[in-house]
Amino acid sequence: MRRLPLFPLALGLTALLALAGCRRSDAATAGHVAGDSGPRPARIDSILPPAEALRRFQASIADTPAALRGGESSLPALGAAFARAVERRDTAALRALVVNRGEYAFLLYPGSDVSHRPRYQPPEIAWLRLQLASEKGVGRLVERLGGRPLGYVGLTCPDSAVVAAGPVRLHPGCRVRRLVGRDTVAQRLFGTVLERDGRFKLLTYANDF
Repeated sequence: MRRLPLFPLALGLTALLALAGCRRSDAATAGHVAGDSGPRPARIDSILPPAEALRRFQASIADTPAALRGGESSLPALGAAFARAVERRDTAALRALVVNRGEYAFLLYPGSDVSHRPRYQPPEIAWLRLQLASEKGVGRLVERLGGRPLGYVGLTCPDSAVVAAGPVRLHPGCRVRRLVGRDTVAQRLFGTVLERDGRFKLLTYANDF
């Protein structure tokens, strides 16, 4: 089965990140995710002051989001929508469930742990890393489970959410429960869930595959 890319990535992205000196693991951006893309600056300067790096990153986005767009209104609804999209191999639906570039730039990155020291990463570099991680995860997910019944039973998440900044709450550790033969298994099929003002979206498609 041929693997279909979900997120458009620029050629030479891996080399670009290496040149930028970005050597930390993806865990340094815990829960943050890649979504669909928008205009990108032609050059990344990793030695810019943090405020200027964020200003340039946000200036590369034509549309300033005031709230999350798409997603779902609850964790159970998000889990069900995710399962339907995987079963149909619906990449447009999968893209609508994950945080996009504008949402990351304006609603998520400014309050994240990678926006300041000691874990600082310039926003463009952090975003590109997350695109790579999400592309890898969703490709494996669709390849292994897409196009057939998922056996979706429900979504299990820890009771406590992590308050990231202001109205942003993070739900890490969610597991998709599904029937495999006669057994019910709980799998990590996506990463942390972002909640903001009653909307829920995925931050990453990193998974156990």
